[in-house]
Amino acid sequence: MSGALARLPAPDAGDTGYFTTGDLDAATVAAGVQRPERSDPAAVSVWLNAIGAIGGGGSGDGDRGVSVLTPALFSVAAAQQAAVADEIGVGIADVGCFAADAANQSRFAVLSASMDEPIDLAAAVDAAAGGQKNGMWTFGSGEDEAVDLSRSTAARWNGAPLHMAMFGQDLAVSTSAEALNALVKGDVTTAVDDTGRAAVASSLDARHVYSAMLPVRTSGDARSMPAAFDAVGIGLKLSGGAPRLIVAYHQASAADAQRNADAVADVLAADPQLAGRLALESADVEGTVTTAVFRLSDLPVSSVWALPMKGASIVTHAGSPGFVRTK
Repeated sequence: MSGALARLPAPDAGDTGYFTTGDLDAATVAAGVQRPERSDPAAVSVWLNAIGAIGGGGSGDGDRGVSVLTPALFSVAAAQQAAVADEIGVGIADVGCFAADAANQSRFAVLSASMDEPIDLAAAVDAAAGGQKNGMWTFGSGEDEAVDLSRSTAARWNGAPLHMAMFGQDLAVSTSAEALNALVKGDVTTAVDDTGRAAVASSLDARHVYSAMLPVRTSGDARSMPAAFDAVGIGLKLSGGAPRLIVAYHQASAADAQRNADAVADVLAADPQLAGRLALESADVEGTVTTAVFRLSDLPVSSVWALPMKGASIVTHAGSPGFVRTK
């Protein structure tokens, strides 16, 4: 998680989205399946369902207790994944890990090749794009980030151009050529430069999650966690064959961190949406970071990814105006 955030730009002021990461290699191991050849659409579909791929053509709730996030670039039905791979040279079955900024229509994503079936990302994209221009590959034409559905393709669902460049050994993807150029040249502040976000990411890394989400907004209402925090992250891991939800919070002080650790059980019990569906296993404090581990009792594993977007009590804090909890 920490390494992923180091490869994404910091959010703009006013962004209300979230950062996402996924280790598809680890999710594949957790699900006990084999990564398919991307040339076999039926096998890719079975694999996506087995790892519970969210947004990548999987069901989201495979029968193996695994649910991994995927980049928006591959947010098409399983039957269309081959078309995306043909268009840009890289398919979801080639991706090992990813990090993405979903604040602005997933303006940024950074992909690494799978360790199971490694490919030469640069060569694959170059062959599909027909060579670079100004140090990057561009698919499509027109104004950056301008929606034009008449130009829509499998990989460019909104018709806007898509730009790619190598970022070390990884492939960086953006809908903005200017922003991508700044990212790969190191001319931007990264998401991990924020102290709170870095601390939360480090906690999730220590718990070996295979996929994670860090929302930019953290405010809730009186039913939420009592002490304010400036960063929160959720992640999934498989423990003893069963899914565990990990939630990490960064508070301003150790006292606030302990306050939230002491309160999380009561906050959960008072939430009609989550009580009886999640069971708190532990709530630990390390300095200014609180980390809670939940067992999923009666909650579909893919549902955890909706918790930040719904403003769930256990991932928001009380007392900040302007946030409307969804039902």
